[in-house]
Amino acid sequence: MKVGITFQGDQRVYRGMVERIATTTKGMQRINPGGGTSSADARIVQVDVMFDDTANAPQVLGREARVVFLEWE
Repeated sequence: MKVGITFQGDQRVYRGMVERIATTTKGMQRINPGGGTSSADARIVQVDVMFDDTANAPQVLGREARVVFLEWE
């Protein structure tokens, strides 16, 4: 699956491909950027993503990212 990856504080959208999707999801509340909760129905799943351009990929160890699916295979 092709994905777009963004990190908090960085407006750039990095491109990549999902290599692995965890078998479990975690339900939790989303936090609004301005503070407070907005929804109790957020679903979080761990994925391993390979960046298309590994030379220009940011250091991401331990950073939370937002992954948007661009297309389905």
